[in-house]
Amino acid sequence: MVIREKIQSMGMFISVVVFLPLLTQAQSEVKIYQDADAYMRQEEYDLAVDAFQYISDLPDVKYKSTISALLSKKYRYRSIDAYLEFEAEKDKDPLYYYWLGKIYLRRNILSIASENLNQFLKMSEGMNKLDSYRQEAQFKLQFVNAAETAYAVTPIESPINSNFAEMSGVLFEDETKLLFASDRLVEGKFDIYLTEKGPYGWNAPKVISQSPVDADHLNLLYVRGTFMYYDQQTNQLHEMEIGANDWKALSKVETLDLAQVQHIYMNKYKTRLIFSKLTVDNGMEIFESLKLRSTGDWMAPVLISPQISSRYNEDYPYLTDDNKRLYFTSDRPGGLGKRDIYYSDFDEVKNVWGPPINAGIPINTVDDDFDFRLSSNDEAVFSSDRIESTGDYDLFVLKLKE
Repeated sequence: MVIREKIQSMGMFISVVVFLPLLTQAQSEVKIYQDADAYMRQEEYDLAVDAFQYISDLPDVKYKSTISALLSKKYRYRSIDAYLEFEAEKDKDPLYYYWLGKIYLRRNILSIASENLNQFLKMSEGMNKLDSYRQEAQFKLQFVNAAETAYAVTPIESPINSNFAEMSGVLFEDETKLLFASDRLVEGKFDIYLTEKGPYGWNAPKVISQSPVDADHLNLLYVRGTFMYYDQQTNQLHEMEIGANDWKALSKVETLDLAQVQHIYMNKYKTRLIFSKLTVDNGMEIFESLKLRSTGDWMAPVLISPQISSRYNEDYPYLTDDNKRLYFTSDRPGGLGKRDIYYSDFDEVKNVWGPPINAGIPINTVDDDFDFRLSSNDEAVFSSDRIESTGDYDLFVLKLKE
């Protein structure tokens, strides 16, 4: 009797030892699946695809993992054929055409994205549980339908862009020289590069700065034929002389205190500063200061406009020479991507800035688009990590189609 009880107790013990890890593993996979699914809904696709790879047997894992991969930044270059293999899902998953539309939008293939998003709206009509997805599809279609067709956006040709980040592109007036920043030598630290356009395109860029800086205070300004550079160590703007292989500071630019200022614009008369600065309550805000003609003093900075301000981040201000349009970057809700380029037009009658307008497609994408600067009447340079980029952020040019 004692032996039998011992065997039974031993058997029970063994079964518990074997069963508990299996139960724990199953519970763990369910939790990971729930987390991955939540990442998809939050459009955190890189996190979703990384989570899905730890799950093996739960339903829809391969299907949702493929969707997440094609919408992620890390795996976005995979062939769409990987999703089309799940064509049978269109009879089971009412979101099949929604995801396909977003995948094509990710690749800036607008006509097919529109076709699939409209197909989703047609098939999901009356499905109340899909209302949030329907609203999102309708929202994206507004951007697609309003896409500007008179302009084309192309990456600046090789060898400017690299697998690292390229930012703050400034074209000289004759557009045969380009100044820009890149962290290709030390990731996260930006050196200043100079390149010239030869008979066969841009020449290999050369480093002309003495020490790298971080992106938060990276400022290259081109003010009426003069280059200016913001020195993070002294919080001071300097006029710079550009040589063939280097540059040097000529003189300080007399301004207000620029401590903790991030990205700066100065007008061609050097009498107006517009800049972004982190605030306690409202994230990054855009301020301005004017130089008084009577005394030469700079006025205390003020918020440029309550219309432009939000509870989110406004950055990278750029004012057109006629003072009528202010471009800036924001991560506010209602954009096409993570950060979008917006503009506000000045109402000369009311003497106020108008409501911000999203610059739309093709300037904005579902990725990061920022630091928009005009270089001529029909050309602009900005940074983006859209699918056409070679790695991290690249410099892109907006041109009027011929």
